[in-house]
Amino acid sequence: MKKSLITKFFIIMLFSLFIIGCSNFSYVENNSQVVTRKLNKNFDESKLKNKYKNLYDNWELDTLKFELETDEQNIGVNKVIETYKHLLSKKIKNYENLQVLIETIKKDLEDENIDELQSFFVSSPKNFYFKKKLNTISLEEVNIFVNEPKLYKHSATNIIGLNYLDRTEYFDISYVFKNSVWKIKSVTEKIEKR
Repeated sequence: MKKSLITKFFIIMLFSLFIIGCSNFSYVENNSQVVTRKLNKNFDESKLKNKYKNLYDNWELDTLKFELETDEQNIGVNKVIETYKHLLSKKIKNYENLQVLIETIKKDLEDENIDELQSFFVSSPKNFYFKKKLNTISLEEVNIFVNEPKLYKHSATNIIGLNYLDRTEYFDISYVFKNSVWKIKSVTEKIEKR
């Protein structure tokens, strides 16, 4: 009887140790999964930041908006996503402000309001030359063409074409975004290649 009691006690102890060991293994496994998820989250956030920053810097606003919406649906609310959603709304406003500036420049040229254009220029010798050149051109019969701007970080460029009689003159316009305002940084006359 003593032997059978000792055997039962021994079996119960082994069984208890086995159950405790398995539950500890499960605990270690769960903690490992949590740590792995945290590492993946940090890695994913880093990838997200790089992806969003690239799109943001290159002014790929529609793509950035799409990526933010898609990632928010797949990942859920995230600090990185929220930050770039806020930045995107500001960037869209800045783009709209540039479009307004370009349209204003075009309108002022059409109306021959050369003096009005001065407020949009950063003061420089190149810009002075451009304004002087505009004063020598009669803009009455001029057709003005403006292309879409190309943007990168805090700058943009586009081309303005002045077509009069049988001649077209092209100007590269560089813009800079400083103190929340777009300004014309420089104007360079493009020479036609024939």
